[in-house]
Amino acid sequence: MIGFLSGSLIHKGLDGLLIDVNGVGFRVEAPLSTLARLPDPGERVALFIHTHVRDEAIRLFGFQSKEGLQLFERLIGVSGVGPRMALSALSHLAPDELRKAIIHGDARQLSRIPGIGKKTAERIIVDLSEAMQQPGVDMDGSVQAPMREGRALLAELEEALKYLGYKDREVQRAVMALSAQQPIEGDIETLLKQTLKLLK
Repeated sequence: MIGFLSGSLIHKGLDGLLIDVNGVGFRVEAPLSTLARLPDPGERVALFIHTHVRDEAIRLFGFQSKEGLQLFERLIGVSGVGPRMALSALSHLAPDELRKAIIHGDARQLSRIPGIGKKTAERIIVDLSEAMQQPGVDMDGSVQAPMREGRALLAELEEALKYLGYKDREVQRAVMALSAQQPIEGDIETLLKQTLKLLK
């Protein structure tokens, strides 16, 4: 099950960010690509979350896209790759670029990422390339055809919200929140009504 966190941004920096959710502060670590796109402190943020529990310590890792979260979870499943190394990978390459490098067996590009040597790059390729190349299957094991339909609905939904006067940032947050709550399917009118409730 995919975690999701939405609240007011208190602090952001290279050490991560702090999000206030109903008076409770959550410290979240995130790749540089996510940190760079965050709004100013005081504004609301919404992130896909991976909860990492180890040695009685709980760490939260946040991502702006579901794909970024899934790729992070794939990476930490590889022997020798921990959360810090996975964050480094997603800080230096966009999820799509990282995925292509793995599929094409580009160990040279992967080994340019700080903390990832040649052997680790080769291990990532061996462990993940086959799963990512399976036709019709996405990283989470779902078939791609329904996802393409969902993306088309999301694009139509975003255009409708912009037509109603909502700003790009508001639209992106609302659509991300809706995607985390339910599958994007059905008719656009119903989806629009559900998203408008999230914007109130």
